[in-house]
Amino acid sequence: MSKPRKTLCVSPRYARSFGTFDHAFPLIGVKGFMPPQGILVVAAWLPSHWQVRVIDENVRAVSDEDLRWADAVFVSGMHVQRHRINTLTRRAQAQGKLVVLGGPSVSASPQWYPEPDILHVGELGDGTEQLIMRLDQDARRPVAQEVYRTTNRLSMDRFPVPAYDAIDVRDYFLAAFSTPLAALTTATSVTFPSSMAAPRGPRHLSRSPPSSTRY
Repeated sequence: MSKPRKTLCVSPRYARSFGTFDHAFPLIGVKGFMPPQGILVVAAWLPSHWQVRVIDENVRAVSDEDLRWADAVFVSGMHVQRHRINTLTRRAQAQGKLVVLGGPSVSASPQWYPEPDILHVGELGDGTEQLIMRLDQDARRPVAQEVYRTTNRLSMDRFPVPAYDAIDVRDYFLAAFSTPLAALTTATSVTFPSSMAAPRGPRHLSRSPPSSTRY
């Protein structure tokens, strides 16, 4: 087995806009409106011998310590997160970290992102497998940008459930929502059906230390 990779999976902070509902947050006392489903799916599909940490920047920002820990930084986002994606890319690369960018924005407009070391274009599938094989063998930054494109999408019977075990779901909502919703969350245990307990694919997420998974 190859060396375990320390992988930091980041959902960048949204820019303020009507579509991200920032205008409504003060009315109901929230910091975020949903867990970062896309990057949690990616986290669920990474090899079991990799160490994975997930940060949603809508709840807390990525720190320099987070970046120092990682071998590779995975970022996923939409167009509204473009500025923050570029900022995170530069911060990580300044510490010599390899940056992988995937998600809807880069899949629609890869020409917008000349800076990340690796682009993942398309959905989970054969391109993802090639990317994982590449990083499993070598997590150093490439000389020139590499692009992995999914031609054959992963079949639904193998598609992973988002890695909710990468974060403490109750703590996520405690951080994102203020009283009285936090009080309700404290009193109510958040559980998922047994079918959602682990990814359906061949890989399973290794839990991060509690200090890194709490929001």
